[in-house]
Amino acid sequence: MGMVQVLHYYCKRRRAELLNDITFKKGISCQIQTDFLDISDIVKELTNKNHIDCVAIDEDLFGIGDIEDIISKLEVLKFVTDETKILIIALDRMRNDEMIQGIQKSGVVDYIITKEMIDDFDDVISKFFDGTITENEKILYTPSNNEDYDVDDISEESGVQSEIYSSDIEDNSTSEEDYQGEYSETEYNDNTENVAEQKTIISNSQSNIFSRMKESFQQNKVSEDVPSIAEVPEDRMITIGICGLQSHIGVTHHALAMAQALSEQYKYVCYKECNTHDIYNVLQNSSLKKTMPGYIRIMNVDIFNKNADVEEYSDKYKFCIMDFGTINECTQAEFFETDIPIIIAGIKDWEFNNFMGAYSQGILDKANVVINFFPKKEQSDLQNAFSDLKIFFADYAPEVFEPIPNISMYNQIINTSLSEV
Repeated sequence: MGMVQVLHYYCKRRRAELLNDITFKKGISCQIQTDFLDISDIVKELTNKNHIDCVAIDEDLFGIGDIEDIISKLEVLKFVTDETKILIIALDRMRNDEMIQGIQKSGVVDYIITKEMIDDFDDVISKFFDGTITENEKILYTPSNNEDYDVDDISEESGVQSEIYSSDIEDNSTSEEDYQGEYSETEYNDNTENVAEQKTIISNSQSNIFSRMKESFQQNKVSEDVPSIAEVPEDRMITIGICGLQSHIGVTHHALAMAQALSEQYKYVCYKECNTHDIYNVLQNSSLKKTMPGYIRIMNVDIFNKNADVEEYSDKYKFCIMDFGTINECTQAEFFETDIPIIIAGIKDWEFNNFMGAYSQGILDKANVVINFFPKKEQSDLQNAFSDLKIFFADYAPEVFEPIPNISMYNQIINTSLSEV
C-alpha cells in the first residue's frame, strides 16, 4: 500500500481534531468533513472524485443501520472510489464488536482501528499513512478472518468460512487507466445509427451510482423464479467463453459464479483458465479447495489451469466455462469459437469508450453482452438503442460462489444461445 498524501476524514465534530497533529507532521492534505450524516452521503460526495488516496470514516457515521446495510454502503463506496483506501476509526468499539467483525469479514475496507489501539493510535495510524503496516500488525489489530463465525458461515466439509468474495478473486472496479486498450482511441463509426441516443442513455444511467447499486443489493434479497435451462445436447460438452472489454470488470468473478450456478443444476461443470492472470494459483490458497488429480475443486466446480487440455475430459463435463481475460489479450478466434461467447462490459465514461469502440467494429454483435449494475428502469431503453445486440444485465453479487442474484441471467443467456449451438 502506497503512502497517503490526500485524505478525507468524515466524522462528527467531537472527533474533528483527531488527525490534525499526525497529518500536519506528515504533510498530508487532510480535508475534515463534519456535516455528513451517513455513509451514503459520502458516496454521493465522492462519486466523481478520483484524486483521494484515503477516506477515513469515524464510527459515528454508521448511523442506526444494521450490519448488512453498513457493509452494502461501504461496498458501494469502494466501488465508486476505485483505488482509494478506506480506513475505519472505531475508538468506541472493541475488536470483537459484532459490527466490526462483520465489516472485517466483508473485506471491503483496508484497515480498522478499534478501542484496543488507543494507546498506540499515533504509531499505528502513522504506519498506515506511510504504507508500512505489516501483516503481523494487521493480524494483531484487526479481527482474524477465521474466528468468531456464526454456524451458518461454516462449511460442513472444511470447517472454514464458506464465502469467497469478489475481492478474493479480482478487483471488479475499473479506473480510467484500465480502459487504455484496443478500443481506447477508436473513433465511432460515422455510419452508426442513434449514437447520440445511445450516449444519452448511458450517460444518464451514470448520474446516481449509489441508487443503482443499492437497488441491486436490495433485489438480491428477493427470491425470484429462476427459468430452467432448456434441453442440453447429450452428445458433447458445451463451451462458454467469457472475456471483458477491459481489465478489472469482473470476468473471472462471472466465470466462476456462472460455473457454480450451473453446477447446482448439472453435476459436472468445470472452469478453465485461458489467460495469464494465474487465478488458479490464487485459488490454490483457498481453504475451500480440494486438490484433485490435475485440478482443484471448490464447491461443485472443477477448476483447471491454463496448461490443462479440458478436451480430454469432454466426456465428463456438461459445461466448460472458459475465462479469456480481456478481449485485447486473448486470441479472439478461440474466444468466438466457443459455443456461447459472453463479453462483460460496463457503463462508466471510460468503459463507454470501449463499449462504443467494440460496437462500431462489430465485436459485440458476435457475442452475448453482459452489463454490470445498470438500473432496471433504464434497461429496456438501452436494449432498444442497441437492438442488434443480445444484452443482459448483471445484478450486484459480491460472493462468487453464491451467485443467486444472477442465476436467472446466466440461464437466460444459455437458453438464448442453445438454439444456435
